[in-house]
Amino acid sequence: MLPRAVSAALVLACASPALAQSSAAFPDLPKRAVPAPSAAAPERAASERETPSQLGLREPTFGAPAPQLGTSPGFGSSSVASSPPAFAPSFAPAGPMHDVVGDDGAASAPSSTLLVVGGLVLGLPYATGVGIGASEGFENGSGWLVAPVAGPWLSLSARRDPCAESQQKQEFDSDVGKCVAEPLVRGMLVLDGVLQATGAVLMLIGATSGGPAKPRREPPPLVAAPAPMGRSGYGLAVAGGF
Repeated sequence: MLPRAVSAALVLACASPALAQSSAAFPDLPKRAVPAPSAAAPERAASERETPSQLGLREPTFGAPAPQLGTSPGFGSSSVASSPPAFAPSFAPAGPMHDVVGDDGAASAPSSTLLVVGGLVLGLPYATGVGIGASEGFENGSGWLVAPVAGPWLSLSARRDPCAESQQKQEFDSDVGKCVAEPLVRGMLVLDGVLQATGAVLMLIGATSGGPAKPRREPPPLVAAPAPMGRSGYGLAVAGGF
């Protein structure tokens, strides 16, 4: 009985290291943890950026005092301040010159070309008709020629035919020149009336529908102010356009 117990104890003693070795040969593998993203990468990227000083740029400084009047930067702190003059006259600037227009807001002027042409077309026939009527003593309705435009038409209506009153052969022979010239005279009166009417119409159109007027500029206002004269004197200075 004792030998069996000793053998069983030896078997158990030999089996326990084998079981321990077999169980330790295949351990459970632990799960690999995923590392959390570190914040060192953005900080490193920010540190790797080039600063304005490395790029050659000068960083702006705020709160720097502005340079004082009369100082020369870069030549020391000592400076000589320029004193303002004892008296400086102030002249008001002259206003801008502008065109003078009418009340309607549009600058316009009569057309001189139409006025001249119309005056010539009206004046030359009128002067010719008055000269011919004066040479005949303003007889046979020619006195109406002194009236412009309407004078030729009035003279044509008041003119009589000298051949209609010639009853005898002797009277007809004496007035034959006038009878032959009468149609020519009437035609000249019609032409005179047409030319005078045309000239009057041209003058009317030129006076009412003119082109843009030439700009007329107002002079700048005069400004008077006291001003220094010489070393210690004062006077009156006038500024403006003359």
